[in-house]
Amino acid sequence: QMSLLRAFDYNQAIYEKQYIEHTHIMHREAFADILANYAALAEKKVSSYVLLELETNGRSYEEMDLLLRGKVRANDIIGETADGKLSLLLSQATDNDLQFILPRFEGLEVTVK
Repeated sequence: QMSLLRAFDYNQAIYEKQYIEHTHIMHREAFADILANYAALAEKKVSSYVLLELETNGRSYEEMDLLLRGKVRANDIIGETADGKLSLLLSQATDNDLQFILPRFEGLEVTVK
């Protein structure tokens, strides 16, 4: 039972280090690391990704998190960029896939660039 509690505490500590409290949005440092890894993989032609900028339109990160749940895949990552904006990293996607991806955000009053 003690090892289960330690595992829970460890997972909670990792979450708090990587994500903004009460959201599935990564802190800028963690997001920058992930983005650098995806860029390196894409450069080696091992993987692909698309990075979209999300305009919050005055919403809090918690509101954005709730709004985007169910609209992003489990392997996509929302994160804060170095300039304080939100971006969505679409893993294993290319610009050709945007025609299928962007319609998911219609009607959400979220600007996707």
